[in-house]
Amino acid sequence: MLNFEIAGGSISGRHHIGTHQILKAANNQDAYLFYQDDDIIIGCVSDGCGSAPFSEVGSLLITRMVISSIVNRYKDNNLSDNIETQLYLLDDNISKTIMNYTSNLQLCYNDDDIYKILNDYFLCTIMGFIITKEITHIFYCGDGIYCINGEYNKLGPWPENAPPYLSYGFFPQRLLTREYEEEDLGFKYISKPTAEINSLLIGTDGVDDLYLAADKDMPGLQQKVGNLEQFWTQDAYFSNPDLIRRKLSVINKEYIKYDNEQGKIITYPGLLPDDSTLIVVRREPQEVSDENICEQ
Repeated sequence: MLNFEIAGGSISGRHHIGTHQILKAANNQDAYLFYQDDDIIIGCVSDGCGSAPFSEVGSLLITRMVISSIVNRYKDNNLSDNIETQLYLLDDNISKTIMNYTSNLQLCYNDDDIYKILNDYFLCTIMGFIITKEITHIFYCGDGIYCINGEYNKLGPWPENAPPYLSYGFFPQRLLTREYEEEDLGFKYISKPTAEINSLLIGTDGVDDLYLAADKDMPGLQQKVGNLEQFWTQDAYFSNPDLIRRKLSVINKEYIKYDNEQGKIITYPGLLPDDSTLIVVRREPQEVSDENICEQ
């Protein structure tokens, strides 16, 4: 049995919500999903392209494609021990599913331009993990962040803020703003023995702003944002499934007050400009029995 706990949360960035009373109310283009049972834990976060009109649809669907594809093979006892084979099958399954959705959307929109539909809906980064009893894999296509046992790693940024998306594999080069290597448009991975994993966090690129804000006061509060390690060290995040989202919301809440000394209104902006989404996993804390406590 895998003795890990898991939690996640997501919020819209200030650039999507709006600032200084100017309401944009754009959708959160991030998504996340995870699956857990006694023998496997799978998680995925996805970040939709900010300039595409409906990429929140793609990110929601792609997280579900990733999880369902891996879970179905696992339940069919068809999950390959070879991570490269596993990711090839995952890529193939997602690609076929995306094209099925695109074909259906062509009928809905009466539009023959499949590239426009792919661009509008399915440009999303992907970052995920698979934890089994023996091995832990982190896989990704595009940018994002991950922490293993507290060690922070950032993927990207890419030139012109244009990370490779899996769906770019469908596009002819003439329609892309920059040239990508073929290997950039597929999954890459990092693997470690599960015995070495005490905590694991994955996030979209917006989590980098959260990381950099650790020593800042939360808007309107004399309380620091805190380091990322809070998410795997504090029990409350695992006992309350909504607490990560709530903490991110407090960090990103715009606070406005009237300053009597200066005679003007001061605005303290939220600290997370981009949509921010994370999944965190930690080993379950070991209970200490009375028998094991030695009196000093």
